[in-house]
Amino acid sequence: MSRHSGDCFAEATFRVGEGRYCSHWSQHRARMRADGELQTPKHELADAETGRVIESGLRGVAVRIETVTGMDFERFTRSMLLSQGGFAAFLQAAPDERAPILEQITGTEIYSRISIRVPARRAGSVAGATGTDGGHRAAQPGAGTGRPGGAGGCSGAGAGCR
Repeated sequence: MSRHSGDCFAEATFRVGEGRYCSHWSQHRARMRADGELQTPKHELADAETGRVIESGLRGVAVRIETVTGMDFERFTRSMLLSQGGFAAFLQAAPDERAPILEQITGTEIYSRISIRVPARRAGSVAGATGTDGGHRAAQPGAGTGRPGGAGGCSGAGAGCR
């Protein structure tokens, strides 16, 4: 709130996969006078297309914005600053904080999820191919290749898969 003023507000309109939203925060002083006591702030989240209030209250709006955007308050704020040209604040963030923000903004978080799942899936496949003694099972001739002699696949017990 500026000095010698009785009220203030901030508003941000943003779009995510599910739609457009408008978040509004305001606070005023008693009797709207600069020397009045601060009153309880108000926070609302509305559908930007219809104007219908979806959530109100400080905590309720914060939770709903996290649910809608998939970002906590700090990441959401940084992404807003980034989209408004606040590159200095974004660049000053630690590298491990920048990557998740960019993933959320650009919609590339799917690649992070894939890179995490691939090694786990591969480990599951290797575990399924091991016998009870921990070694690899010998390939059956022609298994999985449609050709006699088993071209491709495992070359024999203990040789490892290719």
